[in-house]
Amino acid sequence: MFSIQFDFDPETSEITNLRVVKVGEQVDDAIVTLEDNKLKLSKSAQLLLGAIPNDRITVSYYTVSPEETFPVIGKSELFTDSTGGNRLTKSNTVSFRGTQRDILLEYGKSFKLEPFKNYFKMVKLEEESDNDNLKDEELDLENLK
Repeated sequence: MFSIQFDFDPETSEITNLRVVKVGEQVDDAIVTLEDNKLKLSKSAQLLLGAIPNDRITVSYYTVSPEETFPVIGKSELFTDSTGGNRLTKSNTVSFRGTQRDILLEYGKSFKLEPFKNYFKMVKLEEESDNDNLKDEELDLENLK
């Protein structure tokens, strides 16, 4: 299955940047970010999922063992309840609040997508903290005057 991506200017009715992308094909920068009350999908993540605005998106958790689980994401029709999940907006966000947000927050805030079975595994991106950028320095207090 393929997805067509393009930019459309409604004022001039001009179509530019026309591309065909295979659904399920790994695309660079397929990033999902957990924000205050929503998930923000990059354009590449939206294409990878094969989703369009108003499609329902579900985040679930795949259990490998009682000690190992990880989040997966996909269109709701791939999961048991096609009416579950939340709708994708035109701005590539999905409402994601309360308990569902708190649970995903335990796994991280930014994720890259990797194909996994019929879904996409959400792999945590390493986040740089401000403290990682600080240099360790030793001060010689006796020579300060």
